[in-house]
Amino acid sequence: MKKIFITLLVLVTLTGCATRKNVSVLHSYKPTDEGVVVMAGGQVVPRDAIFIGNVQIGDTGFTSTRNCTYKLVIEEAAEIAKRIGGNLIYIVEHRFPDSESTCHRINANIYKVTK
Repeated sequence: MKKIFITLLVLVTLTGCATRKNVSVLHSYKPTDEGVVVMAGGQVVPRDAIFIGNVQIGDTGFTSTRNCTYKLVIEEAAEIAKRIGGNLIYIVEHRFPDSESTCHRINANIYKVTK
């Protein structure tokens, strides 16, 4: 019984501190190491932007507050965009920490913009 408890505690500790990510990819391109532009409400996505996917980042219920600041959540979204070849993320929804969660939560579309 003690071994099971310790194993469960270790698993929750290792997996519970990270954010929850849900990624939907419509098109995938070669990964890029260029910078990612972040846009939000009121800004217009360029006409030549190709929609390639969507990312939702939130908490697992056990996520440490220091692991889900707005800055870190945006950085995670940018890294995901780079991995699928995107260079622009448009924040569709940003939920601030509240009574449901101590984390910033975002829903963002990922685009590839050719220059």
